[in-house]
Amino acid sequence: MSVRRRPSRARETRPGSLRGPLLASLGVVATLALIGGWSDRQDAPPRTPDDAMPLSDPGLAQLGEAPARLEIGMDEQTVRAIQGEPLQWNGSEWVYGPSWLRFEDGSLVDWYSSPLHPLHTSTRTPPR
Repeated sequence: MSVRRRPSRARETRPGSLRGPLLASLGVVATLALIGGWSDRQDAPPRTPDDAMPLSDPGLAQLGEAPARLEIGMDEQTVRAIQGEPLQWNGSEWVYGPSWLRFEDGSLVDWYSSPLHPLHTSTRTPPR
């Protein structure tokens, strides 16, 4: 009597699946992103509209409430109260990063308000 044996098959070596570690990594990244986004929202101070910004010059408050937006003809003191100190001065120009203001005889005559550092103006350049 002959006993039939099954031929022994060498175990097939199949590379381990990357599905498990990949899903675990994705879960960790998603969790960190959610935690980071949530903590950013909690730490951010409440936004106030530009019109509600307090005046930086207490002496100007005695004269009455200053306009919230820059306008042609404003004096340097009023402009400073609305816009704040410039980053640098170039003669009659006050520079605020890529934005600038230009004065003649102490009055505001021109500006450029860049979207990268907007000025407190209603338009990008003054109306002509």
